[in-house]
Amino acid sequence: MNGLEEKINMFVGGLLDGYIPEKNEGKIIHDPIWGSVFYSDWEVQIIDSPIVQRLRGIHQLGMADLTYTAARHSRFEHSLGTAAIAGRMAEQLKKRSTEYTVTDFDVNTVRLAAILHDVGHCFYSHLSERVYGKNAEFAELMNEKRIKSAPHEFMSYLIITSKAFADFFFSHVDFPDKNKHPDILQRAANIVVGKKNYDENGNGLTFLTSILNGEFDADKLDYTQRDSYTAGIAMTYGVDRFLMKLMISVKNGENGKDYVLAVDSDALTTIEELIFNRNILYVYMYRHQKVLATESSLRDVVLGMADVGLLSDPVDFLKYSDSNIENFDTVDKIPFEEQNNLLTLGDMIKKIETRKLPKRVSEFSLEKMNRSSSEQDDYLRVRAFIDKISENPDKIRQELFDRICDAYFERGKIVDFTLFDIYVCFPDMIKTRTEFLLVSKDGRERSISDIKYIRAWAEAFAAEKWRGYVFCNPDVDREIAAECAEEYISSFY
Repeated sequence: MNGLEEKINMFVGGLLDGYIPEKNEGKIIHDPIWGSVFYSDWEVQIIDSPIVQRLRGIHQLGMADLTYTAARHSRFEHSLGTAAIAGRMAEQLKKRSTEYTVTDFDVNTVRLAAILHDVGHCFYSHLSERVYGKNAEFAELMNEKRIKSAPHEFMSYLIITSKAFADFFFSHVDFPDKNKHPDILQRAANIVVGKKNYDENGNGLTFLTSILNGEFDADKLDYTQRDSYTAGIAMTYGVDRFLMKLMISVKNGENGKDYVLAVDSDALTTIEELIFNRNILYVYMYRHQKVLATESSLRDVVLGMADVGLLSDPVDFLKYSDSNIENFDTVDKIPFEEQNNLLTLGDMIKKIETRKLPKRVSEFSLEKMNRSSSEQDDYLRVRAFIDKISENPDKIRQELFDRICDAYFERGKIVDFTLFDIYVCFPDMIKTRTEFLLVSKDGRERSISDIKYIRAWAEAFAAEKWRGYVFCNPDVDREIAAECAEEYISSFY
């Protein structure tokens, strides 16, 4: 056990210290997305644990509620919803599969992984993981364990496989036949990070991992519905039809068979709806300009916490909830003093809470890039631009700030703002490739990525809808900032 794993173990042990779950007969929980869902006794024992309850304090969408006022649901609701739909997917495969006999143990393993899949999330969800995910020790441990996943998934993996959690699980959780499966937590953790498990004959069980970590997994099915519902964005798709058409296909594995998740090809319309809805949600919610402006401000808060010593390693991120950060509005430590920042950490947080957010001064899109003489395909043009400008975002910010300062001096104006009044936001593009297996009635198989019109539409949509922004706080002259931003950013076309 290395240093980071030991710190994770101590954190988990501290949370679970003194918690002994009560015996129960299961519980019905009413959910606005999936209706009334039954959770068995062992699931309730885990759900009620401090490990999962911690997720009540972490908003699913960070501070998107400043834009979408009802979008205040937490990682807790999402985790329960993911378990509900993952269980339905596994049960459907249990009924339909002729290639592989899905057991109760398989179903329970998937539900266990689903309940725990987000326990590694830290405050402000994906925003904080973009910071601790770059920690050298964290990245080294991921590489050592040969895991390629999102940082929060790896954090969940470390929690699930910690000794402290195993001691709790095997001592107090009534998971069926757990003593016959001493590797159950490792199997659940593998599913969370997208690693396949194997049966006793060495056959790959890729389909189990795909239920939670795949193209159209339970995680995505839940957040697509839940996020759009709370945001008031009308979005529906035939989830019941999708579930009824799920199946298991057999491929050749490394040392035997590999059982993979597939769907009947006559459910293609539903797949199209899923792809379309996911892309729409990214454009109109996750990449909404006001959401991005808020996240840009929050990024400085997270980096500022690290700068003043509140976040010294990845485990520190687990110790805070969103509400903890909001209570930092009295912290008088000044981060980034060497860069002439004048605001305390508390001041930076107050500005966000009171919605004194940066305003857009420039927007960048494919339309502006098309002014170049390049004959490059639209999607590839945007892709190349993002790759180029994202190589060193802090350098881009500094150079733009310097240009704005120079413009101020040329006009005889006093520079009464700092680097931290300028925000550069160039998000990645929406994912366009979709690897999912379609099986026709005569047994022919093909990937969705091989269907040209779907890929062409997805790439065209991603290119046309992509937007990058430069934001500034009100102290900055917006005309000067816009002029400098347009001139500078255009050099990257």
